[in-house]
This record gives sequence, C-alpha cells and structure tokens, in this order.
Amino acid sequence: MTKVLLAANGLNGFLQLITVTICFVFVLFLTAYTTKWVGKYQKQKLSGRNLEVIESMSLPGNKFIEIVRTGDEYVVIAVCKDTITLLNKCSKEQLDFSVLENGAQGEISFSHVLEKWKEKIDSTKGNGSHDEKEKEDSDE
Repeated sequence: MTKVLLAANGLNGFLQLITVTICFVFVLFLTAYTTKWVGKYQKQKLSGRNLEVIESMSLPGNKFIEIVRTGDEYVVIAVCKDTITLLNKCSKEQLDFSVLENGAQGEISFSHVLEKWKEKIDSTKGNGSHDEKEKEDSDE
C-alpha cells in the first residue's frame, strides 16, 4: 500500500512540475509579447510625420543626448530634467545610419544582445584563467 502511495506522490509531483513549467513559459511568452506591443504602441504614439528621434544616448543624472529629425533637418539636443538645449545642427550625410539598417528603426534583436553578453563573459573568463596561469608560472 505504501509503494502505491509513493508512486502516486511521485507522479503527482511530476505533473505539478510540468504544470508549473508550462505556466512559467506561458507567462514569459505573454510578458515578451506585451512588452513588444507596448513598445510599438509608444513608438507610434511618439513619432509624428515631422519629428523623429533617430538616436539617443543616456548620460549620468537623467540626462540624454539625442539626434532628432525635424522635417528635413537633423539636430543634436541635450535633454535634462528641466531643459532642452540645442547642441548642433547636422546634415543627413554627416550621420551614420548603418546601425539602423540592421534592425527596423534601430531595434536590436535579443539574440544580438545575448551574443555580446556571452562574448563579454567569455572574455572575462579567459582573462581569469590567463591570470591564474601566470600566477602558477610565477610560483614555480
């Protein structure tokens, strides 16, 4: 009788694990889809026919430098908490749009970010093992 109960508990535990895993994958998929949808919605909401943020770079202290297309003109602005300052005007020929051509309007794929992250981790692991080898060599 106890063997039957243990087998039932094991099967029950396995089914719970499968159910929780399926729920987790579903929530993960739903989160990714919702994030993508909200991002597209915000981009459509923020972009007009005459104004478009081409590129943005974050600076410390909630400050940004942005390249904005205004009609046929491109301007570089500094965006702070309370102010927006015109830094420079530039022509289309002065800008590099090669990064934007890889993704639709500057979107970077998750796989691209993941590969860069893996390369960074591998390079730090490589440096650590190299340092350890040098330490071993110096001990001898």
